[in-house]
Amino acid sequence: MKNMRKWLVLFVLALSTLAVGIDSTVLNLALPTLASKLNATNSELQWFVDSYNLVFAATLIPAGLLGDRFGRKKMLILSLGIFGLSSLLCAYAASPAMLIVYRCTLALGAATLIPTSMSIIPVLFTKGEQPKATAIWVIANTLSMPIGPIIGGWLLNHFWWGSVFLINVPIVLIALIAVTVLMTESKQSHKQTFDLLGIATSSLGLTSITYGVILAGEKSWSNAGVWYAIILGVILLVAFVMWELKCKKPLINLSLFKSRSFSLSNIFMMVISYIMFGYLYILPQYFQNVEGSDTQQAGFKLLPLILGITLGSIIVSRIHLNQKMTITFGFILLIVSGLMGWRTAIDTSYGWVAVWTALAGVGIGAILPATMSTALADLSPDQSGIGSSVIKAIQQIGSTFGVATLGTVLISTYQANVNFRGLPPEAVSWVKKSVTSGIAVAHKLQSQALVHSVRSSFVLGMNSVLFICGVIACCSLIVVWLFLRTSKAKQVN
Repeated sequence: MKNMRKWLVLFVLALSTLAVGIDSTVLNLALPTLASKLNATNSELQWFVDSYNLVFAATLIPAGLLGDRFGRKKMLILSLGIFGLSSLLCAYAASPAMLIVYRCTLALGAATLIPTSMSIIPVLFTKGEQPKATAIWVIANTLSMPIGPIIGGWLLNHFWWGSVFLINVPIVLIALIAVTVLMTESKQSHKQTFDLLGIATSSLGLTSITYGVILAGEKSWSNAGVWYAIILGVILLVAFVMWELKCKKPLINLSLFKSRSFSLSNIFMMVISYIMFGYLYILPQYFQNVEGSDTQQAGFKLLPLILGITLGSIIVSRIHLNQKMTITFGFILLIVSGLMGWRTAIDTSYGWVAVWTALAGVGIGAILPATMSTALADLSPDQSGIGSSVIKAIQQIGSTFGVATLGTVLISTYQANVNFRGLPPEAVSWVKKSVTSGIAVAHKLQSQALVHSVRSSFVLGMNSVLFICGVIACCSLIVVWLFLRTSKAKQVN
C-alpha cells in the first residue's frame, strides 16, 4: 500500500472510532428527552444504556477473531454497515422496546468495528510508524468521550432527539466509501479452527461481570445478585485461562502476558479508562447541578479535557521521552489533578476546575498512546484482531468498574451529607435518588437551604471521587517505577 494511502485509511478508521465513541456518551444527555418523547420508564431508560454495554461485552472477543479469520476489510465494511443502519433505526424508533433492540444491533456493529480497526494498525504500518499511527487512533477514540456531550447538548437544543443517532450516518457513509476504495484485504496467513470453548467462556465471563456491575449501579453493592454475577464471571474467565493454556490451538496466545511491557501496558490502560470515565461521570453533573449550566454549556465546559488530551499527545511526541518517563509524566499530572479536584468547593470558580480538568486531559493524552502502541507492537499480524479485542475488553472492564464504583462513592457520600431535617418522607426519598432530583425538590419547595445542602453534598462526593482517582494514579506511579523497565527501543515517537 502506498504511503499516503495507508495514512488516509488510518484517518477513516479514526473517524469511524470517533463516531462509535461519541455514540457511547451522547445517549446519557438524551435520556430525559427520551423519557418524555417515548414515554419510557426508569427501567427502560436504564436498559437503553445497559443493553448496549452487555451486547458489546458479549461480542467483543469473537468479533475480533472474525477479522483475522475472514478478512479485515470485509469485517470493517460489515461492521460499518451494521453500525450505520442501526444508528438510522435508533433515530426513528417508535417505542422503548424498539430502541432497546436497535441499541443491541448498534453494539454488535461497534464491537466488531473497534477491534478490527485497531488490528489493521500492526498490519499496515512498520514498527517505526506504529507509535504515530496508534497515537492518532487512540486520540480519536479518547476525544470522542468528552466530545459526545458537547455535540449531544447542541443537537438536543436545536433538533429532535433522533439527531443524536443520525449524526453517525454520514460519517459511516464516508468511511464505507473510503474503506472500499482505499483498503486491500488482509487476514491470517493460515486457516485456524475456532476455539468455541474459549469464545464461550471469555464472552460469557465478560458479560456476567458487566451485568454484575450494571446491577450494582441499579441496586447496590450489597445486593446478592451483584456478587453472584461477578463471581460467576470471574470463574468463567479463570476457566477460559485454564483452557487456553491446555488448548492446542487457543483463541489467544497467553504467552503474550509473559511480556512485562504488554501486561503492564494493559493494566495502565485499564487504570486510565477507570479514571477517565470517573471524570466523565461526575463533571457533567457538576456543571449542570452545581454551576447551573444547561446541557450545551456543560458540554462546552469539557473543552479543557479535550484540549488537554490533544496537548498531552503532542507534548510526548515532541520531547521524545521513553515509555517509562512518558507514563510517569502522565500519572504525576493525574495525581495533581486529583488533589486539586479534591480541594474544589461549592463556590470554586470555573477557572480552577478548568485547570485540573485540563491537567487530567494532558495526563490521559500522554499515557494512552504510549501504552497502546507498546501493547499493539507485541501482537503478530495474524493475531492482531483477537489481540486488539483483548486489549479493548480490558479497557471496557476498567471503564465499567470506574462508573459503577466511583458512582457508588459519589451517591453514598452525597446521601450521607444532605440535610433532610424537616422534609416529608416522600421528599426525602426523591432527594436521595440523585443530585438532579434533589435540586428539583428544593426548587419545588422553594428552599434555598436545601439547594445549598444538595449542592455542597454533591461536591463532597465529587471530592471523594477525585481523591480516589489521585490515589489510584499514585499507586500506578509506584508500579511504573518498581516494575516497568526503561527501554530506548520503546520510545514514544
